[in-house]
Amino acid sequence: GLRRQTVREGVRTALGRSVDEPAARQAYADADALFQQASDAEGKERVKLFREAAEQYTEAAERFPDSMLQEDALFMAGEANFFADRYKDAQDAYEELIAAYPNTRHIDRVDARRFDIAQYWLAVHRADEKFFLTPNWRDEKLPHNDTFGNAVRVFDKVRLDDPTGRLADDATMAAASAYFADGDFAQAEIFLADLRRTYPESEHQFDAALLAIKAKMKLYQGSDYDSQHLEEALQLIDLTFAEFPQQAAEHREFLEKAYKDVRVKLALRDWRTAKFYDNRKEYGGARRYYTKLIQEFPDTSLAQDAQKRLQKI
Repeated sequence: GLRRQTVREGVRTALGRSVDEPAARQAYADADALFQQASDAEGKERVKLFREAAEQYTEAAERFPDSMLQEDALFMAGEANFFADRYKDAQDAYEELIAAYPNTRHIDRVDARRFDIAQYWLAVHRADEKFFLTPNWRDEKLPHNDTFGNAVRVFDKVRLDDPTGRLADDATMAAASAYFADGDFAQAEIFLADLRRTYPESEHQFDAALLAIKAKMKLYQGSDYDSQHLEEALQLIDLTFAEFPQQAAEHREFLEKAYKDVRVKLALRDWRTAKFYDNRKEYGGARRYYTKLIQEFPDTSLAQDAQKRLQKI
């Protein structure tokens, strides 16, 4: 708002960086020259020049706010930091760009860069999960802490900042897969549900369905708890066979096993409830659940046991 803009103007003035279009254009030209030199250089000199270019682009952006030059300067500051292997600084510059210019014409390139950064951070996390729980003070490619959390946050930003972009569904699937691999099945399920709902034409739809089935089965905590996840898994298995017949045929073994496992777990819930009433000699309740088990899960061994007990009752 106006108040924040006034504060920032005061900071710029205190630093000797008040709004100055000619100075901004000169800084941008100097940055472009450094960027070109860096592109032609190698080794440490290349990194050094890209860092200097990033500083000049940042200077240009600060000197001419709310302008096309600032938009380009913020983007190029991100690019220069990216090529200087300063991924956290690059990510910060890209975020500042999108915050100031949500409809920036650079969004496709920014999405691609941020996606690469998030993938790198995730790979580092997976390589040594324990080490990267500790603060990072040396490696400029990495965030200061929580490598995993920052990686999935970037994936989330890619899909939220540009929900119709070409990488939005990729970022959603990447975040879901990351959470699943990390054992956070609840978060994985949230992202998978969003992908299935928001991106019906995504090439990840079938894989998202398979992963969602696995996540729902992982989330089920036993017959003492709610059966919602099992029931949803069962519906999703049926839906997967209906919507993706060819791909489902290729994964028939997994899907049929999952279908059987879910039905056995659901049958076990009815069996335990029936036994509860049976042991209390409340035979009306026992008869109701034994009958339900036989009718809904006739292909399970528990149905046979229920039939025998029902006859004795």
